[in-house]
Amino acid sequence: MATSEPLRLTPVRSTEAMGRAVRRAREQVGLTQAELAQRVRATRQAIIGLERGHETRALELLFDALAELDLELAVRPRER
Repeated sequence: MATSEPLRLTPVRSTEAMGRAVRRAREQVGLTQAELAQRVRATRQAIIGLERGHETRALELLFDALAELDLELAVRPRER
């Protein structure tokens, strides 16, 4: 998989920001939406929804709880 620039710590405070982070990471590793979907056993439509920031109740609850506790989620490359 090709990487053009290193992934960095990305604060995520909404489903839209989560979607942007997923799309950016997917593109940096050179995967299509269909390839990512196959790897995570989902449909391409599910990946499209995730990348567009479509809310689910679980994600909405997560971001509401984090905001209420004055916390934020951050996305960064996994250490191996």
